[in-house]
Amino acid sequence: RGMTVRQFYALDAEPRLRETFDSIGLDEARKKERFAFFAYYAEVDADGSGEVSLDEFYASYGIEPTRFTDRVFTYFDLDDSRELSAQEFIVGIWNFCTFSVARMCQFSLNIFDAEKLGTINR
Repeated sequence: RGMTVRQFYALDAEPRLRETFDSIGLDEARKKERFAFFAYYAEVDADGSGEVSLDEFYASYGIEPTRFTDRVFTYFDLDDSRELSAQEFIVGIWNFCTFSVARMCQFSLNIFDAEKLGTINR
């Protein structure tokens, strides 16, 4: 509503996201990185609703819907709303981008192992 992403972030979003940013290690000294995460979220939230839908998620990454990509989205969607809040999106992207090789393997197993048996079946 006439505000730039930077103005909205400074006035409204950053105070609400402070705890989220602190939880992933982006403290006050890393304001530029905090803003970059929020600006990326705002870009993915193409309709400006304040939530990232499954369609926006697919469109932003240029990927086709599959069972795997649906499960990745669900992994990020902690409240099962079928949309990602800024907090869910930021923590999900941060985790995904900072996983060790071992953690990425575990994440992949968890995505494919829908029955949570510790194995992948056809």
